[in-house]
Amino acid sequence: MTEYLNSHVNRPPPPLLSRVAESAFWMSRYVERAEHVARVLLVNINSLLDVGDLDLEVEKQFWSGPLRIFMVEQTAEAQELIETAREGLGSKIAQYLVFDGTNPNSIYSCITRARENARSMRESISSEMWENLNTLYWMIRSEDASGKFDESASDLLKQVTNGSLLFQGLADQTLGHNQSWQFIQVGKFLERIDVTCRVLQTKFDVLRVVEESIETTERNMHLLSVVRSCCALESFRRNAGEIDPDAIAAFLLLERAFPRSVCFCARHAHDAIRRISQQTDLSKVLAAEGILGRLYADLQYTNPQQIEGDQLAPFLERIQLSTLEATLAMKKSYFLQ
Repeated sequence: MTEYLNSHVNRPPPPLLSRVAESAFWMSRYVERAEHVARVLLVNINSLLDVGDLDLEVEKQFWSGPLRIFMVEQTAEAQELIETAREGLGSKIAQYLVFDGTNPNSIYSCITRARENARSMRESISSEMWENLNTLYWMIRSEDASGKFDESASDLLKQVTNGSLLFQGLADQTLGHNQSWQFIQVGKFLERIDVTCRVLQTKFDVLRVVEESIETTERNMHLLSVVRSCCALESFRRNAGEIDPDAIAAFLLLERAFPRSVCFCARHAHDAIRRISQQTDLSKVLAAEGILGRLYADLQYTNPQQIEGDQLAPFLERIQLSTLEATLAMKKSYFLQ
């Protein structure tokens, strides 16, 4: 018995196939992206209900935000929705971002791709993770999903956000924290960094366009929608309190203790990459580790005053470029085998 334990307990993990590593990474990113789409839509719907009737042009600006955040505003379908819709604009855009299979960043597409990646590494994830993802998959593909969404959009969107949170919790609690789990973490945190930056940039751009056409109350509601979109309302109020664009940007980018801030995500993405390098050939992930290490150091030592006003946009662009470079470095060195 002692010999068995000595040979089987705490032994080094076997090498991870590149195929499994890539599937774990993208499975996690797609689940995280679906959650963000659902949350941004839910916040947009609730915010516009709270402010009541708006001028059509102002409403178009507000609803163009989710399209820009998820990089589909230039597609022919999105342009047609914005230019031709006179009534039910929000409902049509929401349907496009939830159910359209031709939209690569719709919830439908993200959940489908996450499930495909999970199926390709079925032996490397827990049955609980697979069941959770399968439940989301069949929920979004059911024949009456679109009708239910028209009746109560918030119910379906909450199912998606809760399903994503459950999926990540199951990954933490039912998987060994080995290389597969580390790649899941890297995917989750890189996606979170990227979307948070795009939420900040897009929401603030929309505010600049419509600020002269809306009341102070509507302006504050829009600013609060930024932190709500990042699941940060209560934490922001406890730490900052003032409804101010600079304060919101500083919190979502630089707050070290909040798990959805860019600084926190960069730290944990870098930590996951570092742990992967300890279990594999260091040269495979050295480039990505360096990129994320520099990003974390930059965020850690940036003062809020350095990203105020016009300084914010180039700072966000640098962060997004770093996440893209880290993803490409991982693809080149680890996934392409």
